[in-house]
Amino acid sequence: MIHSTVLIRIKSSRAIAETQYWTVKVPRSDIKEFLKARLELLEVTKGEKGISLNVGGNKYFAQSVAPDILLIFITDIDENDRNVTEKIETAAKALGDILEQKTVPFVKKNYEKLINPFVHTKLKVALVGEGGVGKTTTLHLLMGKRPPTQYIPTIALAMEVIENIHFANYSLVLWDFAGQERFRKLWKLYFQGADIVFLLT
Repeated sequence: MIHSTVLIRIKSSRAIAETQYWTVKVPRSDIKEFLKARLELLEVTKGEKGISLNVGGNKYFAQSVAPDILLIFITDIDENDRNVTEKIETAAKALGDILEQKTVPFVKKNYEKLINPFVHTKLKVALVGEGGVGKTTTLHLLMGKRPPTQYIPTIALAMEVIENIHFANYSLVLWDFAGQERFRKLWKLYFQGADIVFLLT
């Protein structure tokens, strides 16, 4: 999980903007240690990209945004390097494009709004079970809506994105599968890419 991001000036090591998605704050000393280790590593590897470094129990990724501006993603130690590298490269390019047309103060003021789409991950949650067991009722309750008072069968699939429930930098996409026998052959297709499957009985 990406739990912090920092947009920083390379020469002065001063943060321009930052976001935090978890309760544990990353110490400035760890960021400085990372910048120092990164500089030494770049000299040895001849500027090779996509390298992560572990500092203070976190994993650090960095990507240049502009000549003196660096974007840093700080993640859990077990985070997949390839996924984070793809996200940070895309985010750095987008921020670089914005900086070509806007000022650093503009990016600083709007940083959270600009960086969030690259950091947030949607979790696909599947609600599965026989017809009438309460999948749609559960979906309505999770959405803060009034559940139906009578049984109304779901046809094929109902999908809701929960924007107001966030766990760190994850948001939920809930899939309510039709429970009738005729739709069961579609379940296999709907399960693809599901991060969590709830079987309601």
